[in-house]
Amino acid sequence: MTHLREILISLRERCAPARDSDIDRMLAQFNALPPDKPPAGALAGLVVGTVKSTMDLAEAMKDDLSQFILGSMGEKQLRVLIVRQARTQERSVLLGLWRSDAIQKSWLAWLQDTRSQSDAEGSPHDKYMLRLVQALGSTSPVSCNLPTKLISVDGKINSEVLVTRPPNSLPPPFFFVTPSLLYIQNYLQALVIAASLRSLTRLAPPSASQSSADGVGSDFMRRIWVLLTAEITEDKGHRSDDDSTKLVNLADEVIRARTFAIRLESSSTTIDAAEENRLRSAVERTLQPSDPVFLLLQKRLMGAISNRLIQLGKSGSEAAIVPERMQTGRDRQAERVGKRPRLILDLDDMRQGDREHTAEKEKGLVVKGFEDPVLVSAVGEALG
Repeated sequence: MTHLREILISLRERCAPARDSDIDRMLAQFNALPPDKPPAGALAGLVVGTVKSTMDLAEAMKDDLSQFILGSMGEKQLRVLIVRQARTQERSVLLGLWRSDAIQKSWLAWLQDTRSQSDAEGSPHDKYMLRLVQALGSTSPVSCNLPTKLISVDGKINSEVLVTRPPNSLPPPFFFVTPSLLYIQNYLQALVIAASLRSLTRLAPPSASQSSADGVGSDFMRRIWVLLTAEITEDKGHRSDDDSTKLVNLADEVIRARTFAIRLESSSTTIDAAEENRLRSAVERTLQPSDPVFLLLQKRLMGAISNRLIQLGKSGSEAAIVPERMQTGRDRQAERVGKRPRLILDLDDMRQGDREHTAEKEKGLVVKGFEDPVLVSAVGEALG
């Protein structure tokens, strides 16, 4: 009884004011006991009940402490904490869906599926980035399917079977980010399409066209980019028009910009029917992934993104090597978990959050064929 009173008094000194009434009620139960030889059954029930209530109170106080710490954190700290917890939960879900050896085997096989021998050289981070960009540059949509099992006639599971996987399948670690990667893949393809369409207009550089009276040349890429981004962000279940209508809209913008370019070059204000038909055919041909212009621009864009991602990875790894303070003789891995509060963020986590935040703000990548300000900004968004 003395120990329980001391524990409750100690907790009351440390708990939030909202918990005082609970502790006062438990202490009042002790004071209500008869001073001389209380019944054994009543005493035992009080002790057991108080111990249970104290454990519940301790859990509530830990929640109060967590809420207080979270409330005092900045946005960057909360971001790092959420990312760390999400990473742990995602790993546990993946290990529940796939065996660990199956994940490792699938990952290694995916890394080895490279287009050239040069992609297989370099650090593990370089290989990973090159392979990921290769997947995003494919014409087949990225996907990551759940594992399947063969069920016998009597209802018993015999064994895992390998089914025909769709092209451009990703290994299990990409399971939760596959929708985002699919959006990025469509985004990059829209970038290549926009740059390909601009090559058909023969427009002057943006700085030269901004002095025009009607401004058609300067806003051509903005209008094209609005059409393309509307296509990749709209709900696929609620399309208001078909692909042929979108093709006509893109061709109309190219003809409008080409007409403006001719107006600057000569006294003519229109283009003839033959030239218009040629442009519409060129637009339709340029949108095909097998078109030489499309392939050239895509190769430039994906190569530039690969190189920049590799550079960012190298700069981040070099920054992580230098410690912020000496910790000689300290074995963090051997420390008992209970000695460190759960919500104290590691310096490594903070540095990783800073690197990710820096990568998201990367906007300075200029690729040949994508020099238009609209495309430069869009390439920065894709890189982030």
